[in-house]
Order: sequence, then C-alpha cells, then structure tokens
Amino acid sequence: MDPSVPLPPSLWAAWERTRVHIDLGDSVLTVPAIVETLTAGPPADTAREVTRQPAGGVRDAFGLLAERAWVVTAWNPMGHALSASSNAARHATYAACVRAAGVRAYPAVGVACDGSWREEGLALVGIERPTAWRWAWELEQLGFFEVTRAGLRVHRAR
Repeated sequence: MDPSVPLPPSLWAAWERTRVHIDLGDSVLTVPAIVETLTAGPPADTAREVTRQPAGGVRDAFGLLAERAWVVTAWNPMGHALSASSNAARHATYAACVRAAGVRAYPAVGVACDGSWREEGLALVGIERPTAWRWAWELEQLGFFEVTRAGLRVHRAR
C-alpha cells in the first residue's frame, strides 16, 4: 500500500475500538487504544496525535515491560482474513524469528470491543520503533501498537 494513500477511516475506527491484552505470566495487562497517526516507514518523531487517556490509566506493569512494548502480529496480512491454521503457522514462524533475534516478547492479543475481530501477536520489549516497524512491514501489516504508561498508540506500518 502506498504510504501517501490514506488508510480507510473504518480501519482507524476499528483500531480505536481495539483492546490489547498482554500476558505477563502472573497477570494480564489490558490496554484500551489511543490513536496516533504516523507516516509509513521508520518515521521522524513528528506525529499528529489524538490523545485519549484510558479510564484509570495503564496499571504499572512496566517493571516487566520497561518503558514501552510494541505489539506486532503476523495474523491476517494486509487486513485480509486467513484461516486459523494459516494464522497459527504465520505466528509460529514469527515467534521463532523473534526468539532467534534475542528479543524479549510476551504473548499478546488484540480484540475488537464487539468481539468481531481478534488477532494474536507478540509484545516486543527492548527495541525501538524502527525495529518494530520493520517487523510489522515484513509481516505485511498495516499497523502496529505501542504500549506505554499513557496507554496505547496505533502506528501505521504502510
């Protein structure tokens, strides 16, 4: 997808209604979305941002997550729904690559508030935005999430 072409408003609306759950082992961190629109590619630190603090903020789980985590999925490339077995195979390959790269990761899932869409992924810790973008790009994703103490941001990958 050409980064100069705007993504459909319906996609941004879907991301705004997404909740991300990160399995920290002894607990699950659940974060509602805050949307930040960025240009495609490893962008400069310029952004148009819509800031909405989630009710109650994000609970302090950042002893494990450091300052931020990047949630990237291998499921449903370019927003096209695949079979459960295809998504599982893509995720397994992605998880193996993340382990081989030595990146710390936690299981994560993004779920539409109405339950109509669900994608498993990984919360990647200890990497920078350009690396998260590269993972999302290589996995043919349109976007990826950034989890911080403030909440959740959506970054455009394409």
